[in-house]
Amino acid sequence: MSLLKVVLLVVGIGVVLFALVLAFALWPRVRDVSAYPALQPLLHRPLPTKRPTTLFQLGNGLYTVRNIALVEQDEYIGEKIAAVPVGTPLTLTGFKYSTNAVSGFTHLLALGEVTLPSGAVVAFEYNWGSIDPDKFTKEHTELPRGAALWQEARPR
Repeated sequence: MSLLKVVLLVVGIGVVLFALVLAFALWPRVRDVSAYPALQPLLHRPLPTKRPTTLFQLGNGLYTVRNIALVEQDEYIGEKIAAVPVGTPLTLTGFKYSTNAVSGFTHLLALGEVTLPSGAVVAFEYNWGSIDPDKFTKEHTELPRGAALWQEARPR
């Protein structure tokens, strides 16, 4: 084997390894945090909404845990499915902690179900808000500062 072929082989393997390491480093990470003590009181019980909300079908290409989002806005990315009136009970079934190395954002996602006035049960994800990763551990969990849809007022 000639020296040129060896150099090309080494460079080719180096480029492939670099691409794999870069992809691994930048790929979003999601972990289940439903067992955290601070989140346990919210699970598997009805939580009535305190503000009007809307369900949206999310489009392709967005990184999500579920393809339906529950949001406060009436305009959002994706197709509007239904409006959820104030007082509609939500049942949270789990929480996921999402980190994204590209944007640097960390989010707490609440996963749950809502029964619409039509009787249809819809599974959703709700982005509770951005959190400081240093303040979100099993031993000490500081929840996002923004009020969730089931909370009365925004904490200060």
